[in-house]
Amino acid sequence: MEFLADDREGEHARIQWLIRLRWVAVLGVLSAIAMAGPVLGLLAHPVPLYLLVSALGTWNLWLLFRVKRGKHVLAAGRQVVFDLLILGGLLLFSGGLQNPFSVFLAVQVILAAILLPRPTAVSVGLVGMGISVLLATLAFADLIPATGNVDPQELPIWGVGLALVLTMAVALQLVVMVMEDLRARARQAHQYHEQAERERRKLFDVLRFVGASMVLLDKKLNTEWQNRRSEGALGKLARGTRFHLPGGDPWPDHDAIRSGDAVEREWTGPNAEGHPRVHQVTASPVRGNDGSLDQVILVFTDITDRRAAEQQLHRTEKLAALGRLAAGVAHEINTPLGSVSILTSEAIASVQDIENPAQRAELEDSLGDVKRETERVAHLVRRLLELSHPGDESVTPTDPDDVAEDAIRLISVRSPGARPRIRTDLAGDLASVETNPDRLRQVILNLLDNALDATRDNAGEIIVRTQNRAGTPIIEVEDRGDGISDEDIPRVFDPFFTTKDVGEGTGLGLYVSYEIMKNLGGDIAIRSDPGVGTLVRLTLPAPENSTPSTTT
Repeated sequence: MEFLADDREGEHARIQWLIRLRWVAVLGVLSAIAMAGPVLGLLAHPVPLYLLVSALGTWNLWLLFRVKRGKHVLAAGRQVVFDLLILGGLLLFSGGLQNPFSVFLAVQVILAAILLPRPTAVSVGLVGMGISVLLATLAFADLIPATGNVDPQELPIWGVGLALVLTMAVALQLVVMVMEDLRARARQAHQYHEQAERERRKLFDVLRFVGASMVLLDKKLNTEWQNRRSEGALGKLARGTRFHLPGGDPWPDHDAIRSGDAVEREWTGPNAEGHPRVHQVTASPVRGNDGSLDQVILVFTDITDRRAAEQQLHRTEKLAALGRLAAGVAHEINTPLGSVSILTSEAIASVQDIENPAQRAELEDSLGDVKRETERVAHLVRRLLELSHPGDESVTPTDPDDVAEDAIRLISVRSPGARPRIRTDLAGDLASVETNPDRLRQVILNLLDNALDATRDNAGEIIVRTQNRAGTPIIEVEDRGDGISDEDIPRVFDPFFTTKDVGEGTGLGLYVSYEIMKNLGGDIAIRSDPGVGTLVRLTLPAPENSTPSTTT
């Protein structure tokens, strides 16, 4: 209720209400004076009463004028005290406490208790009691001015009854005004409450389906509420229990959150599909009116894509530096490397002229090592040149199945023992993809090379699979090899990173494959379980139509 609120708006409403109530009081007093004088003969000298009523009316007009113009007026509590003093004066010149209207001292105090804050209401009550005691004392000392020629004790019963009726009528009007205002304010408060409840439900409905995961904690950091999005990442949280990040310690810390500032941390957890996602978790304190901690809102922002973009930027910067390095180093190494290769071949041919078999065999082994290491360096130089000069990037309609079969055929020629271990699971009806078949074939060859190395010790099976997933062509190369550790997975696409023994890998195969797939508009992802095997998935650009392709 506005006039019950302890603020400026409530004070303004109280003053307006008092002004309306005061007009009722003025009319009631004038009616009582008119009746008590000519009708009952109780007021021989009504002039002081008319003066007091005139003062009350003038005072009310001045207040109304000030309020209409938005100017400052006396506080409601002080106005009620002034009204009590006027009422005390009216009673003094109209019979004191014997006047039936003396009951309005109590009515005025009751109204003050309803309208005003407690300290002010208590002060008004003390003033009312003081006026009552003063009137009683004056009556005891026979100092109450005479009211007329008729002793109140000798009034006819109808006169007393009429006075009581008038008193009750005025009191009833005052009480009715108060109660009507109270009911109106109660209805308004109920409407505000219902509107606030609707807005609250609407807000929680919005938050329940908002894109970010949200959790609401109480001041003891126990779970109060969570939206639907958070259920996928955190599971269904038990209400009233201390909040924990899954697999972690209780968070946030009481002392940290009570400092008044939001606290943040990163947390990695699975999404609804079970894939790990990186979240930035922000815990923000919600404070009550007294400034103390009331609730804490947790917001989980998925920053996986941002982290991936940062890593991609890092890779791009490394690629730019590596490209500049490769362009210079490859050309500088290529010429002397060619000379070493030619001279080594000539030296191997001339070894046959050595008559001593032991010396000839030893020299042949040494030159063979030189020849193999030279070829390894040449292979590394070719990879560096591929990074600095990617070659033809033109695209053409391509059947992914045909490219996969070509890659298997080439790897079988290069490694004759590989074909029996490679099993194919080709879709056979994939739509044509606008891509560069040579570059895609190079990626599959790189993956087959890695799979053969991973299964070299256990001769495990290698599966080349193609499929259509929601209109997107997929190529997978899966092996039953040693697998890759969780610590190494984030680095497998970094240049020069390899899990192979020294001298067995350049660390550029997956890096080159990653860059090729990015340039082709596709994607490459890897999943591996140590001791079980590795699966590499190539996602190709979605074709413009889904009709089966023809062989290219």
